[in-house]
Amino acid sequence: MDRGWKMQKVIYKSSITVGSLLIRESQVIAKLLLENVNENSWNNAIVTNNLLQKRSPESAKIQAKLIKERLVLMKPDLWNLIYSGTSEVIVQALLAASIKHSPLLGDFMH
Repeated sequence: MDRGWKMQKVIYKSSITVGSLLIRESQVIAKLLLENVNENSWNNAIVTNNLLQKRSPESAKIQAKLIKERLVLMKPDLWNLIYSGTSEVIVQALLAASIKHSPLLGDFMH
């Protein structure tokens, strides 16, 4: 029976449960992106200095990668808002980046 629905192939690259907005961690990553750090400085900040304050280096790397993937989809102006904006602005900016990164989240909210 045809109900007029068209099946669309939608490809999701993550689930909506992978990570929250990660506000504090996102501010750290935004600062590193604004400073345009090289790979060595990035690894030093995430693993050696444990700026994300994670229990293991692997957890820090995974979370840093997720946040970076979200933020690089946006422009540096947004990174600056995340780094130094008010809490309300930070949440809205991170939500926009998260929706752009995860079509599943966008579809869920829609």
